[in-house]
Amino acid sequence: MPPHVLNDAETCRLLLAGIKKQKVDDPILYIHWDETSFNQPNGSRDNDPTHNLQTLVDSIKDAGGDDVENKHVMFAFNTGTDLARCVRQLPQWARHQANTPDVAHSVIRLNKLSSNGNYEIEPCDHAFN
Repeated sequence: MPPHVLNDAETCRLLLAGIKKQKVDDPILYIHWDETSFNQPNGSRDNDPTHNLQTLVDSIKDAGGDDVENKHVMFAFNTGTDLARCVRQLPQWARHQANTPDVAHSVIRLNKLSSNGNYEIEPCDHAFN
């Protein structure tokens, strides 16, 4: 996990909130958005008013992501398959584009491996590539 993630008290609190409601094999996706990538006057990435952060959040929620505490940074999924389908369905405009800031600094997947508290944290930066 990138060190900056655990240096933020609010992020740590959200991670704990997500973990408390997480069941075994229910992954959580944490996204550290790069809000500067939505730098057009209309709040979009590329002057299309529908290409904004809220559209991405809605896309993730529509694909089964439960927005933990409605903070738009942590999404819980019922299965790894649901999370994978969500990542595949992210809009093309949100993918990496040359000479344009990426929509996220980092993406992390948190997997609960067992009911006794074993977790696996893995980078999931490919989500927007």
